[in-house]
Order: sequence, then structure tokens, then C-alpha cells
Amino acid sequence: MTISAKLSRRLYETLGDDAAGDMVDWMQRIDTQRAELRELNELNFARFDDRFARMDERFVRIDQQFARIDERFARIDERFAQIDERFAQIDERFAQIDERFARIDERLTGIDEQFARMRQDMELSFARLETRIERRTADIMKWSLAFWIGSVVTLVGALRLLP
Repeated sequence: MTISAKLSRRLYETLGDDAAGDMVDWMQRIDTQRAELRELNELNFARFDDRFARMDERFVRIDQQFARIDERFARIDERFAQIDERFAQIDERFAQIDERFARIDERLTGIDEQFARMRQDMELSFARLETRIERRTADIMKWSLAFWIGSVVTLVGALRLLP
């Protein structure tokens, strides 16, 4: 989200140079972080898609191995030892898949922690912004009161001087 010139000018008029500059910088940082997060998510989903494609290929290979095993059951007396080896290989592959799922779960946990930290940072930033806005509003009210009191005193003085 780029900040338009009109919004930027309005912020500088309303909040002053420091606060508006901080607000514009903050919004641009949020925009950059949002884009980076979107890129990171897209990369993660691309990795998941790639891993699932590899897993599908492995499942196809496993299905092919089961088909060969079914064909060989007719000769079970001769090749019983080979079938046991095949099942061991399949168990190893399932163990590998389980390990990969565990790694995916760890990464997802890390992402959840990052989101929690970002949320805390945003809440802290919003609290600071609210404090600045409240201070600025109080300053404006003080100066406004001083202006009106001065104007009324001047007007009353001018009216008294008239004959």
C-alpha cells in the first residue's frame, strides 16, 4: 500500500512533521513487511507443493512395489525373504515421511511464533501512536484556548476604547 501524496500532505498538516514522518515511515515498513511475509508464504507453499509432489511420486513407487509383491505371492515359497526386505524398505520410507511431517510441524510452529511476535510489535506501535495523537490533541487544545482568550481580551479592550 503506497501512501498517496494527498494522504501524506494531510498527515503532515494534521499531525505535524515529526509524527507524520513517523506515521508514513511506519506505514511503509508495514507495507514492506507485508510484502516480505507474502513472499515467504508463497515460498513455503511452493516448498509444500514440491514435497507433496515428491511424496505422490513415492506413493506411486510404493504402489508399484505392492503390485510386484502381489504378483510374487504365487511364488511365496521361493521368495518369502525378498518380500520381508520389501516391507522393511516400505517401513523405512514411511519413517522418512513421518520425519518430514515432523519437520513441517516444527516450521509451522516457528511461523506461529513469528506471527505472535509481529502482533505484539504492532500492538506496541499502535499504543505509542495513540499516545502521540493524544499529546498532539492536548497541545492543539491549549493553543486554541490561548488564541481565543487573547482574541476575546483584545476585542473587549477595543470595545472599551470606543466612545
